Amino acid sequence: MSGSGASPAIEYGRNTNKVDVFIIGARISSITAAIEVIRKGTGRKFIIVEKGNQVGGTWNDTQYPGACCITRLASHKYELYRHIRFSTSVEKARWDNASKTWKTKVARLGSKDAEYGEKYPITSDFLVSTVGMLSIPKYPDMQGLDRFRGKMMHSTQWDWEYDISGKRIAIISNSATAAQIISEAAKVCKSLTVFQRTPSCVFPRGDKPISSISKAVFKYVLFVRSRHRAGMMDFREAFFDGVFYTESPMKDLLMSLCKDHMAAQLPGEKYARLRQRLQPQLPLGCKRVVISDDYFPAFVRDNVHPESVPIWEITEKGIRVDSGEEYAFDVIILATGFKATQFMYPMNVYGDDGKVIEEHWFSGASAYLGITVPSLPTLGCSMVGSLIAGTTSVRGTNLIAGPNTNLGHNKIILIIETQALHINELIRKIKRARSRGGSLKIQPRPDVVEQYNKEIQYKNEDGLIITNWYDTVIAYQKRTCFIDWEEFEMSGGHQGRGEDQLAKRDRGDSGF
Repeated sequence: MSGSGASPAIEYGRNTNKVDVFIIGARISSITAAIEVIRKGTGRKFIIVEKGNQVGGTWNDTQYPGACCITRLASHKYELYRHIRFSTSVEKARWDNASKTWKTKVARLGSKDAEYGEKYPITSDFLVSTVGMLSIPKYPDMQGLDRFRGKMMHSTQWDWEYDISGKRIAIISNSATAAQIISEAAKVCKSLTVFQRTPSCVFPRGDKPISSISKAVFKYVLFVRSRHRAGMMDFREAFFDGVFYTESPMKDLLMSLCKDHMAAQLPGEKYARLRQRLQPQLPLGCKRVVISDDYFPAFVRDNVHPESVPIWEITEKGIRVDSGEEYAFDVIILATGFKATQFMYPMNVYGDDGKVIEEHWFSGASAYLGITVPSLPTLGCSMVGSLIAGTTSVRGTNLIAGPNTNLGHNKIILIIETQALHINELIRKIKRARSRGGSLKIQPRPDVVEQYNKEIQYKNEDGLIITNWYDTVIAYQKRTCFIDWEEFEMSGGHQGRGEDQLAKRDRGDSGF
């Protein structure tokens, strides 16, 4: 069907539970995957389910004072809302060998009594799961966490009914999230104590109005706009050298920028002791950097106090630190992030061997290029989700922003876009086989996957690093911008031909 028109020419998701593509989640990665499905000519016969009540994913669900990460999606432009079923969660997905499709059981949330039933199945040839790594709150492992008699809330589950005005507040962490909350809470609270293990590197945000002249230039002079964006990309890519190479001139430049920012906002002898307490001790990149123009000024207030003495326990009244001192609080805010290693949680996804995905990842998640995983038929992820091919099956797991694809120096959307293109190339190959009346199975060669994981899943004393990509974005884009089919095991049949004839005919590099 076309992308325009008042009504669909064919079933596209609202009036059927059997589709080509089923997408779990309505966040930036799933929207990107859906757009690429449309752009690559796969069609519009797909459903998107979202447990929330609007698009946006983590940054729709996670709202707190000072939050300034807003996801702007192209849902209207590509008419995606008519494909989305809100207030719907996925319980489990199971591969059906007989029909070579995915059977996904969903449950509606709220009171949409007129839609299907409380629980119902959706059958799809492809399954795209975008259950991201930033979805499950992580609570600190602290003694007495359940003892506190005041108000306690995690930053990802902010209680807007609770008024923090005039309260004695503790915030555990000085993360990027904490920095946003601190600057706003400091304006209204009686007191605010920030418990930090080590100070963060803070860089200026540099927000300023964009003039009408600049807007006009960006709108009508496309070269200037693209060059401006490329310049931003180049700077962020250069940040990689500052993080990973100790002798890099970029590292010296960034650390100077960090120190100059602090000196400008906490100037002179008056704030010398405060600068010492907020001065980063760890090398750049050991912690996520904070980008803020409001963080340091918050500590100038008389009611804000940084505390670096480790927490010993949570008490009924507040927090006791290692020195023995006990602080009394009305509210404790946990800005302690997410369980970033639980890639498919909380869904139960079963492969053709009947095993749930966690059994394959019992020693840590892994995927070739963060996209394909052996042993699970036609499963793939979008910002940690899964693209699962059915009727003509892809054997293997395809992930967008799967294991070892997160970034610490650039924008994750660059990874998401690249992987969406990569996965749609797999879909294109499968649909071509289907159009010939055949079938095709694709899975990464075990030796290729093993070698790749040895290369990128470096270890520290605590075990595998399974979240971050180890190189620049450009290096990842170059590595994934074409598919070397020699790295995959392919087999299939076509209208009575031998099992491997179709696969052999389709071999060769695919660029996109």
